[in-house]
Amino acid sequence: MEIFLIIIGATILIGIYLVIKKLGDLKKPAEDPSQKLMLQFIQDAEKRNQDNRKEIESKLDTITERLHKGLADSSKTLQTQFGQSAKIIKEVTEKLTDLDKTNKQVKNLDKNVKSVAKSSSNLNDSFAVMPGSIGRIVQSFKALKLALLSSGIGALVVAVGGLAGLFATATAKGAEFAKQMSTLKAV
Repeated sequence: MEIFLIIIGATILIGIYLVIKKLGDLKKPAEDPSQKLMLQFIQDAEKRNQDNRKEIESKLDTITERLHKGLADSSKTLQTQFGQSAKIIKEVTEKLTDLDKTNKQVKNLDKNVKSVAKSSSNLNDSFAVMPGSIGRIVQSFKALKLALLSSGIGALVVAVGGLAGLFATATAKGAEFAKQMSTLKAV
């Protein structure tokens, strides 16, 4: 009986060995040239894909760098222009304030001239020419007042012209930025 068990065990072991060997042979692929060609094609495609990815990343880095530089330049230009605009507005405001002070002085002078004219009415006979002269002086001061008002408006027009010039520069910079952005779209 022991021999019988040994024979059965040996048969089972031989059977297992043959099954394992057969399975091992099935797992080994046959050397097929089309499979090698396909594998080579896939490897080449992966390499080209990696090369293309590196090239695209490089271009994106360049574009990003240019974009940051353009934005920094535009920001600096806008800050400069806004600073100049604020300075012009401040100067115009100061000129208008000075003009208002001058207008008040002219009004006070006009009142003083009228007051002098009233107090000198007793001397009217001796100074018959004086009322006409004083009237002309008052008219001259009114003309001076108008001239000062006109120069204030002139100063305002100059300031507005300066602002228009700054906005024209900003528009040109915006067009330049748009041109750079179109270059980026083309890439």
